Amino acid sequence: VQNAREYDSAAQVVRPPQRGIFPLDHYRECKGPMDQYLECLKEEKDLHHKCKDHSKEYLQCRMDRDLMSKENLDQLGFSKEAEVQNAREYDSAAQVVRPPQRGIFPLDHYRECKGPMDQYLECLKEEKDLHHKCKDHSKEYLQCRMDRDLMSKENLDQLGFSKEAEVQNAREY
Repeated sequence: VQNAREYDSAAQVVRPPQRGIFPLDHYRECKGPMDQYLECLKEEKDLHHKCKDHSKEYLQCRMDRDLMSKENLDQLGFSKEAEVQNAREYDSAAQVVRPPQRGIFPLDHYRECKGPMDQYLECLKEEKDLHHKCKDHSKEYLQCRMDRDLMSKENLDQLGFSKEAEVQNAREY
């Protein structure tokens, strides 16, 4: 019994993560500052230096809640000396957007394809994961991602959406 008490008290010690470790905010304690930062990035076309105040608030929130190690914000690039001035070259370089390489499927941070994704997932749920019955929703979702450079542009026929693939898949199921 004594060992169990020692274990319980030791397990309750909360320490902030080591430097460089950035755990998920499971309880969404910093959701507000994070959403403000992401919204700013969206409005400013990912020119992060224009959203520095939001970034600073978000990091401070994480440090205050032991979701990251406490750091001097000046050393994280928030000092006056680190401010970006007359950033024409910086802005134009940051605006170069390249779609991800084939096989890389980044998160949709701005939820641009949330509608098509939700429709596809709902169809899968209704059809008990028989994905061939949700092909139209899948196609719409993938097209949305390609249109927004969230995945490399592909010919949908080569991704299994051709008439030949439809007939073949129907026979297999």
